[in-house]
Amino acid sequence: MTVSPNQMKDIVTQWSEYWGYSVEDTTKMQEANLPIEWIIEVKNSKNTVIVYTDKQTPDILRFQTKIIFSPEHRQKTVSLSTKDYNNFILETTDRLTNLGCDWVFEHDEGNSKQMNTLTLFYFGVYDIVDKNYFLQNINKCFIHISQMVRAISIPLNKVLETESNSKQNLEKVYA
Repeated sequence: MTVSPNQMKDIVTQWSEYWGYSVEDTTKMQEANLPIEWIIEVKNSKNTVIVYTDKQTPDILRFQTKIIFSPEHRQKTVSLSTKDYNNFILETTDRLTNLGCDWVFEHDEGNSKQMNTLTLFYFGVYDIVDKNYFLQNINKCFIHISQMVRAISIPLNKVLETESNSKQNLEKVYA
């Protein structure tokens, strides 16, 4: 059975609402020159997954999540030594590979070590998308974004804690 992009949008909206997610159609809010057929935001209590179909591949359902680095974590990526930065990137990309998704890091234009965002991508061809496939993928997106936030935060918070403790210790000794 062939499904049109508008039919898939209606199906995705229906399934999302059935499982208790909030859904917002943001198609009209997008820039006019974006090659988007439709785009909706599916939200659980904490995170958002963007589900969309673009005009170049109108038979592919795409899922996207984005992690925005906190200002403190942005600064930490900049201040990491080259070795620690490379290890951080390697560990992060190894984890992403194991999650089975595509990804894109967005770096600051002025400093290539400053991480601003990490976007994860998943997709499926309309012909294989059924209720089960959709539920598995939307849940995978929500789980993976939570996992990646922890995977990013833990090593960067350790650096923050080490610096904070070092400053507090110095203040105690020299104050």
